[in-house]
Amino acid sequence: MSSVTLKASPREATGTNASRRVRVSENIPAVYYKGSEEPLSLQVNAKEFGNALKEHHRVVSLELDGKTYENCLIREVQRHPVTGEVTHIDFQGLEAGKTIRVTLPIQFNGSPIGIRQGGQVRRLLHKATISVKPEHLPRFIEVEVAQLEASQTMLVRDLPVNENYKLLVPDHVAVIQVTKPRAATAASS
Repeated sequence: MSSVTLKASPREATGTNASRRVRVSENIPAVYYKGSEEPLSLQVNAKEFGNALKEHHRVVSLELDGKTYENCLIREVQRHPVTGEVTHIDFQGLEAGKTIRVTLPIQFNGSPIGIRQGGQVRRLLHKATISVKPEHLPRFIEVEVAQLEASQTMLVRDLPVNENYKLLVPDHVAVIQVTKPRAATAASS
């Protein structure tokens, strides 16, 4: 499942000033936790983590003091409110077969028929929460939209059922909409 291994080193000092010193050294303060085990304070290289994030990796391996922690979910990424720079990471160790809740981005595949009819696409749902076992965790939720015509809306209940995960979004929520062309809207008024 994991295709990226991040090298981590232990972090002895915690707190605001210690975290600031870690970030100055081009690392990111982080914490690793799994079940009832004692949480580990660590730091990872900012550049390595940035590359993993760009490739949409949600599960990574951590190499810490010669020991490898497999299947670590990137549970939370905290960012600076102005610069957007990553300031802290939470890694959660996953247990095989145990269901987890994760919020994933939605990827829309295809070009709706409604665009060729003069309509415009409105993406209404950008992320969705799912319940999934770690071994079936996708990088994103794929939605096929090629069949959508002008003035059609796709709701969560219209999405195909995936046997690997369960969507935790109400059925009546709109996912994507193809609006009517403006000329058609003005003519029908």
